[in-house]
Amino acid sequence: MPIQSTGIFLINKNDKILLVHPSGWYNKSAPYYMPKETIEPGDTILSSCQRVITEELGLNLNSVLIQSNFTSVQQPNKLVYCFYGIYYGNKNSIKLDWENDKYVWVDFETAKKIIRVEYIKAIEQLQYLLLK
Repeated sequence: MPIQSTGIFLINKNDKILLVHPSGWYNKSAPYYMPKETIEPGDTILSSCQRVITEELGLNLNSVLIQSNFTSVQQPNKLVYCFYGIYYGNKNSIKLDWENDKYVWVDFETAKKIIRVEYIKAIEQLQYLLLK
């Protein structure tokens, strides 16, 4: 069985989407991705998503309205459940953990150009969902 993770695409008040970049010299040219966490024993996919917000991004849960688990993405050896949420905080309040070295708030078209290829369809689905 593949590793299971949850991740969240945060959308801010300017309709920008948050992406993170992995740390390490070996990831210098790596693409961006959505903040995500492995589902730990005892976690639900929702509690794992909440850990992404507090641990990966250093945010208070009160600053995010989690909307939906809208799709999943299959990576090699990993299944990622994708949530999206509306972020009400300051765009500069993100405090990344050691796994990521930078973050960006970008429009959907830019996100599709810089994210890991496996996530492009998820961004397109999210974009469609938000336009409905």
